[in-house]
Amino acid sequence: MNRKLVCIKFKEQLLALYDNDNSNLIDCFYAYLGFLMAHALDDRYKQYTNWQIEDMIMSIYNPIIDTRREVLETAWNYTRRGGKSRDLTVLGVFFVILDKQVIWRCPHTDQLHQCTEWFNMNPFVYEERVSSQNVVRCYNSPEINISVLSAGRVASREADILIYDEMGWCFNHLQLYEYYKASRPMIAASAFKHIIHASTPAKNTVFHEEWEALKELEEKYGCRFTSHHPWRDTHWITKEWVEMERMKNFDCPWYVDQNYEALFVVYGGAIFNNIISLGDLRYPEYPMSYFDIFRDESGTIHPTHGGVDFNGDIIGHYLVEIKYNDNFVYVIREERFNDLNRLSELPLWSFKGDPDLSLEVEDGLFNIPFANQLRRMGIPAIYQEFDEYLKMDRIADLKKRTIIIDRKKCPVTFKNLTEAAYDQKSRLPKLEKRNDQHGLDALIHALHGSGGKIHFRDKNKKNLFGRTIQYNPITHI
Repeated sequence: MNRKLVCIKFKEQLLALYDNDNSNLIDCFYAYLGFLMAHALDDRYKQYTNWQIEDMIMSIYNPIIDTRREVLETAWNYTRRGGKSRDLTVLGVFFVILDKQVIWRCPHTDQLHQCTEWFNMNPFVYEERVSSQNVVRCYNSPEINISVLSAGRVASREADILIYDEMGWCFNHLQLYEYYKASRPMIAASAFKHIIHASTPAKNTVFHEEWEALKELEEKYGCRFTSHHPWRDTHWITKEWVEMERMKNFDCPWYVDQNYEALFVVYGGAIFNNIISLGDLRYPEYPMSYFDIFRDESGTIHPTHGGVDFNGDIIGHYLVEIKYNDNFVYVIREERFNDLNRLSELPLWSFKGDPDLSLEVEDGLFNIPFANQLRRMGIPAIYQEFDEYLKMDRIADLKKRTIIIDRKKCPVTFKNLTEAAYDQKSRLPKLEKRNDQHGLDALIHALHGSGGKIHFRDKNKKNLFGRTIQYNPITHI
């Protein structure tokens, strides 16, 4: 009997076993896996570790998730050469022979080439036209639609399963991120909603964003939606190879951590490696023993310095409040607001003349209308126009202190800190500029010298009421 007839006969048996009952999916998968062991066209398509099989099962069925109502979304965080592309093809074909609609997307064309090799080892695949027609065809089954993310391929079809390959290369501040967001609703109407992510990790990416969301779901449901497998979990990647890679990439300390340890790193190198998130189990002694110095008699930590980053009505302005000493910066809270009157309502920054409290707001260029309005309101603040030198000076001050932050109370600032990277296009150390660093910009303003005097950078050194004031340079910490 030829391969086509064998595959068609097996599919009929598999559909009879499945019978549209999702609780039968695991039995169906093991039957399919056994078929691959016997009929796959290459031995590499027959060899699986226990954890690879467990991860595929995790992405197929979870009794807690009713896919008629909500999506079963999972993420595999693997070392390079960990088998993620092969296993995605295994799942993609499994779903289509159950007559499900599968759509596969990745950020770049090169990432499609590897998966085509694996598809051609699957006995159910009789034709792949990934480069020319963006399809993989299986016997008596729906086509797998496979392509890169683009404006024309994010909302044109309906699907049951979305497979996202290597979204650790889909950075949140690029257009690709918008294409990704637009592609997710393709499964909205399905009664079999599945999303599978597989990638090596990087911060400030789609994969990192979804990984963090799935980690929260794991806490909520008490079950597994993610998997992490560094090179040590494989028997085909040796310690000697990894050490050689480390030596060859000594000027990129993040390279091995990302590609082989499968750790979430900032591509190009993180600026801040001095962050402690409250509640982090790696630091069980925090917060009590180290933070008593910040507490008042009531045991409360009150901010002494604030910073404001102006952004306009759509994004909103950001306020970050901190308390700091020579060794620590305690980020106490952040707030997004639109009405500048909010600053006059907050007890810490309303006009009280307290010399121990100090607020700095951004002035110059786009910020001038907002700063002028605060001047009219009489808000006692430092009105500071930033240049790159002053900004990097403040960043240096942040780097030499330990930053303590509650990621739940200050989510934007925490995200900005952990994703801040060096500009790879600059010869000198410089923060990579992005359009979503509002919490970090406000924090940089908050880390200024004490004193609540109003400072102006206009040539005449006069405020809006015509009174000449003494200009005092900003004191650097």
